[in-house]
Amino acid sequence: MSFSRRPHRRAGARDRLLRDGGAIGGVCVVGVIAAVSILAPVLSPYDPDAVDAAIRLAGIGSPAHLLGTDDLGRDILSRLLWGGRVSLVVGLAPVAIALLVGVSLGAISGYTRGVVDGIIMRCLDVLLAFPAYLLAIAIVSALGAGLSNAILAIALVSTASFARLVRGSVLSVRERDFVQAARLLGARDSRIVWAHVLPNVLSPVIVFATLEAGRTIIFAAGLSSAADCRMGCDAVPRSRLAEHCTACGEPAGRGDSAGESWPEPVWRCLTRCN
Repeated sequence: MSFSRRPHRRAGARDRLLRDGGAIGGVCVVGVIAAVSILAPVLSPYDPDAVDAAIRLAGIGSPAHLLGTDDLGRDILSRLLWGGRVSLVVGLAPVAIALLVGVSLGAISGYTRGVVDGIIMRCLDVLLAFPAYLLAIAIVSALGAGLSNAILAIALVSTASFARLVRGSVLSVRERDFVQAARLLGARDSRIVWAHVLPNVLSPVIVFATLEAGRTIIFAAGLSSAADCRMGCDAVPRSRLAEHCTACGEPAGRGDSAGESWPEPVWRCLTRCN
């Protein structure tokens, strides 16, 4: 009898989802955005890093640039499509890491309680004691600039929230009758947590994860804006920076691809063009 109920439950959940117009609309919008971002190399009309000072700040609806160009003459539509790929990674990767680590820590802490619970919670309290944004900046500063380090920093900051959410739910579920019955029947703790406890605490976790995905994208954007000002020059390919400076009437100066800082004439050129 128990085996015959599972397909009906799954079918009922699927039917409720298909009848929910808001859910279907949201899935379609997210799917279209994800598909367009993934297909950016095919759909992008221009190189997103191509600099052309002659067409800088072109308006929306220009014949050759549908969404116009930025202050360096780069096509905004191309940069939007390619930027979507980064946003997908930044939105999903930190949440996936924080979800995996946070759910594991929260389940262990809430089910075992005692000394293990105290140690885990005090470590998480240390993370929560710092403002999330400042903590992420400190982690990125220690590890170095880069997308992977930013993802690790955001995931570490978000782990504590997932762990506390799961712990609170596990503390409630572990005292219910079906969990006590499984324990009396001799089920191992790992089996109880995996088969009986976690399925009953995932609903709020899934909702929180969807909200957290959008927040991490904004979080990463804030980290990038707070990064070293040198990254503004790094956004322009070094092979094309000399052409850009020449078009503005400033000498390109010297700088190598090994990371040498660009001299003052280049910074004057970028400031003048901005």
